[in-house]
Parts: sequence; structure tokens; C-alpha cells
Amino acid sequence: MPGVPDIKKNLELLSIDITSKCNLCCAHCYNESGGSGEKDISQDEILGIIDAVKDYKPENICLCGGEPLLKDGVMEMLAAASRVSPGVGMVSNGLLVTPDVAGKLKENGLKTIQISLDGAKEYQHDSLRGLSGSFKAACSAVKELKRAGIRTVVVDMIPNRLNYLCLEEYFELCLGLGADMVRFMPFMPVGRGGKFGADLMLDDEEMLAFQRNLTEIRKRYKPYILAEWDDPVMSARYICRQIADTGIPKIISVFANGDVATDVYAPVYTGNIRESSFKEILDTGLSKAREAGRFEDILGGLHNLNDLEDIRHRFKT
Repeated sequence: MPGVPDIKKNLELLSIDITSKCNLCCAHCYNESGGSGEKDISQDEILGIIDAVKDYKPENICLCGGEPLLKDGVMEMLAAASRVSPGVGMVSNGLLVTPDVAGKLKENGLKTIQISLDGAKEYQHDSLRGLSGSFKAACSAVKELKRAGIRTVVVDMIPNRLNYLCLEEYFELCLGLGADMVRFMPFMPVGRGGKFGADLMLDDEEMLAFQRNLTEIRKRYKPYILAEWDDPVMSARYICRQIADTGIPKIISVFANGDVATDVYAPVYTGNIRESSFKEILDTGLSKAREAGRFEDILGGLHNLNDLEDIRHRFKT
């Protein structure tokens, strides 16, 4: 199609929220996951998305949620994704990971999984996640997934006032569990996080102390376990700048209601799979959003975490 950038062979990640259902009620959840999930995209619709994206040769496909292991047919989705992409991943809270489930995840092509683990002590994790025993379940999940042979198991922590001073203990815990990487990202005042952020978010002084501590500790632990910091604002700005300049997205996100967007944190919505084909959304919806100047608008309005809530709702079609 003339004038439409060819995104084939350039797509780094397709992220699909395969369900909005969740078995936790986390204080920081920017998706506000939970509920019946009755309006979620179906297994057939998800398989259709995976089939449609094969021509774009995505480097990675991530099945997210909600809690993806609650979705009927999740193993079939994993198997389909693994036939399309060499890097199939999942984000989970670990509650449903048993030895049998871990083995099936491995059999169906899962390469990377991120397990949420918000602290080195039970109260730090369980208080944030809203369920007693969820800390022990997450720790068990990491061990079972490594035992099953999953290539990369990542643990994720949201630094907040309950856990930010326990960083070295956290690294030791993750190392002992056998995790391959620890990932940190800030508490975002978005969704459910916007309701509880004032009590849990680090202030500037606390965040600076955490960042300094992380810089020092990650150097010492680098020979044993990888660590990364994910800044949603910098990530979103990079994605918008790249699309504004070239028209070529690196990331495509599909939400549980079928909406398609260019990012999870600061999405520009380009269509819905229940109204247009996935290919049409990729080929034309993105160009329309670019021509409307929506990516430049985000670049002009997104400067810090407090801007995210407005940005997430401003550019929906």
C-alpha cells in the first residue's frame, strides 16, 4: 500500500492481554485487573491474532493479563505463538504454577516468564498483592519453573515504601530461588495504583536512595544475576519518537477487550480487532494515528509518571 511503512521484520514484541481476570487484587495494578472477564477476547480471537501476525515475524510474543494462567486454552495459545515467534513469554503472579503446569508451559514452547515478587519478606509482598500466602506461592513458582527447564525466569519488584530498603536481601532471595534476572519498575499512579499511590509511592528522596542502592548492588551481583530498571516514561517516549519519525512500531499491544495500541504504558489506540482485521489495524490504523499527530502529542505531554493517567485515556479512538 503506497505511503504505508512496511513494519514486517521490524516488530520486536507483540503483547496480548489474553484475559482481564485475576486471582489477586494488587494495589498498584495499572490495568485494574479483576472481574468476570466476560467481555474479554476469546481463544479463537487470540489464535487469529497470532496467525495474522506471523507475516510480521515478531521477535517476541508475550501473553499477559490479568493472570494469563486463568485463561482457558492458554497452552494452545502458547503452542501457536511458539510456531510464529522464537521468543514466547508470559507475565504471571505464580499462584497457579504447579510442577505439572510448569512442565506444560515448557512443553508448549514458553521461553521466558516473569513472576511478580514484591519484596524479600512475606508481609511486603502479601500486603501489596492483597492475599496472604501469595509470597510463598511466587517463590515456589520460580523454583518449579527453573526445575521444569524454562530458559529465562525473571522476577519483578515494584519498589514502594514497604520494600525499598530491603534490596540486598531481595537479591539474595532471588539468587537462592534460581532466578535468571531481577527487574524493577516504578509504582505508577495509574489505574488501581492511582488510588493507593499516595501511601505507597516513593517520594523523590526515597527514589534517589533506592536508585543509588540499586546501582551499587547490581554491580556486585552482576556475575551471578542480571538486573534491569524499566522506566515506563522513557520507554513510552522512545516508542512515540520512533513511530513519529519512521512510522514503524517496535511494539504492538492488544488489550483484553480487543483494543490495539502501540504501547502498554502510554498507548495510542489504533483500532479494535472486533471492528477491523488485525492486519488492517497494523497497515492503516497506525498511519492514521501518525497523520493525526498523536505521537507528537504524547511527546509534548508525557514528562513524568504523574502524566500517565491522562495520556492513557486521551488518545483512544
